[in-house]
Formats: sequence, structure tokens, C-alpha cells
Amino acid sequence: KCRIGLVLDIPSKRRLMAIPTKIFEYYSAGLKVIASDLPNNRRFVNNEKLGFIFNANNPNLLAEKMLETTIQSIDQLAIREIFENDYSWESQDSLYKKLYKNAK
Repeated sequence: KCRIGLVLDIPSKRRLMAIPTKIFEYYSAGLKVIASDLPNNRRFVNNEKLGFIFNANNPNLLAEKMLETTIQSIDQLAIREIFENDYSWESQDSLYKKLYKNAK
């Protein structure tokens, strides 16, 4: 059974602008995320309850965070709740409807 999700992107022009879908997939499964330090990863892995950011040039820090996370108690229900309240389609529905209405 998985306890963590890894987002191991190396900085590139495309990666600096992209939001990895797998972050949200991991959250919906109740997994903590360990992600490389890119702007959009930082934006969504924004507290220790959800996971950690690491410098992609520091594999020792990645190993440390993986080990630390696997020995921690992980509240998967709390992670799913944060996902559902902050990032799910249902939580964003009214925002998208408002944007669509204002774009007409």
C-alpha cells in the first residue's frame, strides 16, 4: 500500500509552467506528496500535512524526506478532506461558473 506520492520533476521551461496532475491524484488517494522544488509544486504542496518540497539537486534530502514520511503516522482522511475542500472539481465548480459567466 502506498503512503507517499513522488513528483520528481527536473526544472525545465515546460515544468516551470505546468501543474502536475499527479499531485491532485495523490491527494485524492490520501497520500502525502514529496515534490521537487518548482513554483507550481510549492504552490500546491504548501504545508507539512500535505507533504514536502525538496531540491532536485539534493538526492540525500529526497531520501531523508521519503524515510521521514514512511515512518510518520499519515492521516489519509485529513489529506483527502483538504483535497476535497480546496482542490476537487466540486470545490472549484462555482469559481469556474463565475469565470465563464463573466467571460460572456
